[in-house]
Amino acid sequence: MGEPVQINAFAEQTGQGKAPYALYTDPGLENYVTISASGTTRGLFQVGTQLYAVVNEGLYSVSLAGVATLIGTVLGNNPVITAVNKKAGTPQTAIVADSTVY
Repeated sequence: MGEPVQINAFAEQTGQGKAPYALYTDPGLENYVTISASGTTRGLFQVGTQLYAVVNEGLYSVSLAGVATLIGTVLGNNPVITAVNKKAGTPQTAIVADSTVY
């Protein structure tokens, strides 16, 4: 028999009462989107209410309904670095991947 495991719960030391720990429930996580490209998620970033994902060499737009649409290519294998400015109306985004700026 192994160590006890809590799923969707966490223990917190109370330092009082009969039990030294209290167990609190947590709602956990659920899948929001599955992108059909198998491989590595190199980065996620948000512009306004829009979520973007770089998976392998694909750039995907992810809708609020959790639908991923391939919108471009980001060459390379390493994690990407992103920056988004606060330009009114049309924010600008930079993606840096393997020394290339998109």
